[in-house]
Amino acid sequence: TPTMPVKTERVAGPAVGLAAGVMGGITGIFAPLVAVYVQALQVEKQVFVFWLTASFFIGGAVQVLSYYRLGLYNNAILLYAVATFVPVVLGTRLGFWIQDRLPGPTFRRLVLLLVLASGVNLIVRYFS
Repeated sequence: TPTMPVKTERVAGPAVGLAAGVMGGITGIFAPLVAVYVQALQVEKQVFVFWLTASFFIGGAVQVLSYYRLGLYNNAILLYAVATFVPVVLGTRLGFWIQDRLPGPTFRRLVLLLVLASGVNLIVRYFS
């Protein structure tokens, strides 16, 4: 598991945020960087899930609004994007329920495996 010394958090946080924003703007995917960064902070699993969920929500909202402003989304697609909020909230609640029942070390391993899987998926998609 990567770790982050406390004294580097002041620089690393904004740098990861900027890099994730650029990556999200280029590819639409910013989550792996944010997940690895928050994981490196070694926060409790509830705090980890809160910050990751918050960043997904904010990042997703920014993407939807940006695409709309750029003319990539029309009103109907914008409405569909906003309507996904309901299943996202339900899925988030289910995710909180599951993570509450996982031991800390198992939770951290699953998070790293999911980040690894998403990275491998991006690489495979790139080369196929």
